[in-house]
Amino acid sequence: VTPSPPPHRRDPPSESGQRGGSAGDIGEGEEGLSGADQRVKAELRMLEALGRFMGMVMTIASPLNLTLNPLIWKKLTAMPISLQDLNDADSVAVEMLRQMRALAIEGHQAWDEQVRLSLGDLTFQTEDSTGVAFELIEGGADVPVTSANLPLFISLSEKCRLQEGQKGLQRLLQGVGSVLPLGRLRLLYSPCQLEQLVCGEGRIDLQVLQSHTISSDPGLKQRLFDILHTFTNEQLQNFLRFVSGRSRLPTSRNDWRLSVDLESHEVRDNRLPTSATCGFRLVLPTYSSPEILRSRLLYAVQNCTAIDLDAAVRDEQMELLY
Repeated sequence: VTPSPPPHRRDPPSESGQRGGSAGDIGEGEEGLSGADQRVKAELRMLEALGRFMGMVMTIASPLNLTLNPLIWKKLTAMPISLQDLNDADSVAVEMLRQMRALAIEGHQAWDEQVRLSLGDLTFQTEDSTGVAFELIEGGADVPVTSANLPLFISLSEKCRLQEGQKGLQRLLQGVGSVLPLGRLRLLYSPCQLEQLVCGEGRIDLQVLQSHTISSDPGLKQRLFDILHTFTNEQLQNFLRFVSGRSRLPTSRNDWRLSVDLESHEVRDNRLPTSATCGFRLVLPTYSSPEILRSRLLYAVQNCTAIDLDAAVRDEQMELLY
């Protein structure tokens, strides 16, 4: 049910004749902005919200299934960055700048006719990762690149690419810093360690999962993990989401448990497994063979997108119809 919006409130005008409002009001000061500018402001707010969310998952040790470029983690931890760090984001630009560096080292004598033809239309204007053109210097679109100013062009291009997205990064940091002290995070954690804190381990470690799994029936637990060992990592992530609502394992130091219970001792091959994500609990029917157990479990984890009561699922719908 979508709640109805609150009634419109008009604040009394101030002495200057302007009406008041909260500094955090969404859309404040955006009346005169273009659609593109409003979109940028909205994206910056979302990045700040993402930063707060990242800080929250670190405090509760509940990993977030988030994939960011390694360059972002280095920037978040204030580590030095170089051209090599751009390779994952734009390998073509990195290779081009490397070739230009080699050309700059060789000097004017390397500028033969072929080089002049290749770089003849190159000016002090470049593009960012989204394809938007901007000038490296004032009037750069009309300044051709020559053997004399090539080192400057390379230096400015590298600097712009490495500093690209600074506004978004600052808002992301602002969000994280509203939850956790940034100085201590940067002092204590490397980029890889910070990524591990926020995102957990992308590859599901079955040994860790099994050590945190409890069951009143040891044989049932063993049968389950015999099946899970045949799953791909993507299928294991789907399984974890099915039983917990998330696709990353909690950190192993936490006191968490996966409970595996038997629905009944009656063999019911047409039943599907069920789960309670809030309780990290899996309920398995009794199946007549391991092959059927694997088939039903795989079907459930790949096709069930509802989490607990997010969608109404009637009991009889948990039976396969043949």
